[in-house]
Amino acid sequence: MEQEGTGRSNEQGRRGADRNRVLKGAQVIFGSSTLNCVVLDISVSGARVSLTSPAVIPEIVALRLRDGSTYPACRRWARGTEIGLEFTGRARASGDAGHVRRAWVALEAVRAADPIGWLQILRSERFFGDEALQRAAEAAHMRLEAALRSHAAGEER
Repeated sequence: MEQEGTGRSNEQGRRGADRNRVLKGAQVIFGSSTLNCVVLDISVSGARVSLTSPAVIPEIVALRLRDGSTYPACRRWARGTEIGLEFTGRARASGDAGHVRRAWVALEAVRAADPIGWLQILRSERFFGDEALQRAAEAAHMRLEAALRSHAAGEER
């Protein structure tokens, strides 16, 4: 049912943020348990996920996306294999060894004077689970590119 004049459903109005439909592999984590799931839709405030089989999910969990970002969350509802999660904090980047290794590869690309390679490596590895990190990296890339262009222009004179 639509709310008059808003074009938003009652559920969207209660939620406060529009969700984007996606199909992303993820994991619901609680205690020492990790359950594979698929994120069906996601917003800045939460997500709807589908588990591979029905399970009892505690109220406090974390949702870890494939890019390694992990969102602390509260279970708000459960129906069969689907659960609704409300994010309770900012995403944390993964600290796994693979991400650290890929960051070193990116750093080596910069050291090898490949001004775009490091950003492409991080994007291809879906390293940016946090938009603030992505914006910071892209801003750093623009500053590096500008400095390299300035340096090249000085050598041409």
